[in-house]
Amino acid sequence: MSGRLLEFYGYPQSNESNGAYETGQYAQLDHTFKIGSSLVKAYGETSHVIAPDISYTMAGSRRYDGYYDRYHETCVAGNTATVCEFYTLQDPSDTLSFGLNNYVFEKGKQTLVDRLSKIFVMIKPELLR
Repeated sequence: MSGRLLEFYGYPQSNESNGAYETGQYAQLDHTFKIGSSLVKAYGETSHVIAPDISYTMAGSRRYDGYYDRYHETCVAGNTATVCEFYTLQDPSDTLSFGLNNYVFEKGKQTLVDRLSKIFVMIKPELLR
């Protein structure tokens, strides 16, 4: 499981009491399942390690409070209004990722590191309409 808590404390830029910069709190809880392995092959004083992995993250629960709750429906992608300046949250989505780490060691020292990865974001069908 992975979680994140964002808190925002701000004050209006002028003496107006428009509430545009009121305190806000956003919390999320996601669930990640990951499996991987390390395959090692020695060639004399050189070793090659390849480590594939796959993970699936399910978007869990979200909680909006204060500022984030108030502007959750208004501050959507493409809205450049001043009130959305501090609202950079993205809608939750499930992700599937594949990774491959590649290492070469010569005489006990790492001489090559390479990482390939690909992430697939699962788009909800209702968003495609």
